[in-house]
Amino acid sequence: MELSVKDEDGTYYLYNESFWTSKKSLTVDGVAATKLAKRTFRVERSSKPSEDHVNDGQNTELSFTADEASAQKSQPEYEDFNIKGNFLTGVSLVSNSGKTVVLAKNKWYDWLMIFFPVIGIPFGIIFCGAIGAFFSTLFTMLAAVLNANIARSKKPIAVKIPLQIVIGVIANAFWFAVWYVIAVLILSAL
Repeated sequence: MELSVKDEDGTYYLYNESFWTSKKSLTVDGVAATKLAKRTFRVERSSKPSEDHVNDGQNTELSFTADEASAQKSQPEYEDFNIKGNFLTGVSLVSNSGKTVVLAKNKWYDWLMIFFPVIGIPFGIIFCGAIGAFFSTLFTMLAAVLNANIARSKKPIAVKIPLQIVIGVIANAFWFAVWYVIAVLILSAL
């Protein structure tokens, strides 16, 4: 999953998270962030020169030479980002300066479409026994993950919603078909 956003300051954030390995990466304005912990990244930025460090020749104790001023200018500045949430619930970046950048946030219809396929689980549990419960849970949860990925995509909403409905219907039909074939095989073997 890849999420990107440009904030009001013009800073571009690119966040990647692998569904299978949950490996995360963050890029801020084209600069790859260094991973400090599982959900913490550090971005190195060049600091802006300050007028306080200019040698005006009047106070020699507090003034810097040209070499010291250039060394002061090149010292890196760090900003740490903590990742809040995940691809199902939405992702936010919180910096150590208190700034929050929302990369993805679920709207009410996203939640509805993510959990739409899960309506088949109670039917699998109640009417189809252990085998039906297993297959209904497996297939509908995979469909929920697919719907979450579709919710994060850049497709228009007129494409997302029908696609998510079709995926939910297919997942429920598929688990029922697999359960039915297994039930028929078991009953014919008796």
